[in-house]
Amino acid sequence: MKRQPIVSWAETRRLVKLDLDAYSVWLPRMRPTWPTWARLLYTAMMTQTFAANLVYRLQIFLDGVGLTLPAFLLMRMSQTLFSVSIGSTVRIGGGLHLAHGQIVLDGVTTIGSNVSISPFVLVGLSNRAELIFELTGPTIGDDVHIGAGAVVIGPIRVGDRAKIGANSVVVKDVPDDHVAVGVPAKTHRRRL
Repeated sequence: MKRQPIVSWAETRRLVKLDLDAYSVWLPRMRPTWPTWARLLYTAMMTQTFAANLVYRLQIFLDGVGLTLPAFLLMRMSQTLFSVSIGSTVRIGGGLHLAHGQIVLDGVTTIGSNVSISPFVLVGLSNRAELIFELTGPTIGDDVHIGAGAVVIGPIRVGDRAKIGANSVVVKDVPDDHVAVGVPAKTHRRRL
């Protein structure tokens, strides 16, 4: 199984700031002049999914320094409180925006920066190989939007600036600047 890179404390802080910027678009009353602690507190109080982002970032840091039990407990807490399940083998770039809960991200999955994920999304493992489970999940590029109810599974690549339509089932690669819709999803060039 492929090992994901360890995330340092400095990198964790940088990613949280990028996540905070992604949520600030949805919170017009929050001012960029506010201190970071006030922006963090306001965003965590106004959206349940930003708190899930914070828990995930802390979970990945703790897992990287060898504190796997506290990392596992944080993952369970996120599942229970926020209905967001993100495994310790998932790596996500900065600027993650989770629209609502009911999200599962699992497997050895890599997600780029500035990705928006809608509710009821599953990203991760498939069972199409001879193995009981395919442990490698998708690689998702930057500036991707995944619509509500979408399923993106298996060792596939979703390109930069791609859009996954609501309730689509994506089991094949999606090129850059394409839209994937349907069951199974078919790709179409995006009109820019």
